[in-house]
Parts: sequence; C-alpha cells; structure tokens
Amino acid sequence: MRAAYRTFTAVFPQVYLFPVAAPDDPQCWQNIMLVALKTTTEPTWRSPEATLERLLAHRWQRPVADDVPVLTDDFAPTDHYTAMLQ
Repeated sequence: MRAAYRTFTAVFPQVYLFPVAAPDDPQCWQNIMLVALKTTTEPTWRSPEATLERLLAHRWQRPVADDVPVLTDDFAPTDHYTAMLQ
C-alpha cells in the first residue's frame, strides 16, 4: 500500500487514503481506498448521503512512510516470457 501511495503521489498533486473498517488502526487488515486527484483544490469531503459521509470521515491524516520505491512498469513479468519467444 505504501508503494502504491508513493507512486500515486509522484504523479498526482493530491492523494488520499480512506481505511474502510478501522480508520484509526494502521495495524488492522482491511481494505483501503486510495483517491488521487488531478486538481490542486482540496475537496470539502462532505456528502449528504450518510453512508458516504461516514466513509469520508475515515480519511487518513497521519504521515505515510516513504521508505519504499516508486513502482514502475520497466519490466513486467510477462516481458520475461515474451523475450523467450524471440
């Protein structure tokens, strides 16, 4: 997750994480929604829909460690098999 987050922050001006189940527990195994925005205007993070409003309140606001590499597509595993055919 940290590598995906770091990769998105290298491309998009705004990247946010929303833990689904336990928003305050970084050790909990859970789904995490990653939202990347092209705009530099920060959203309001409000919704009239109660379910969505509850999930928006889960926005992760702590720092995310950047001790992992940015992901690239320099060499996909399928490239190995394609190279063998040539």
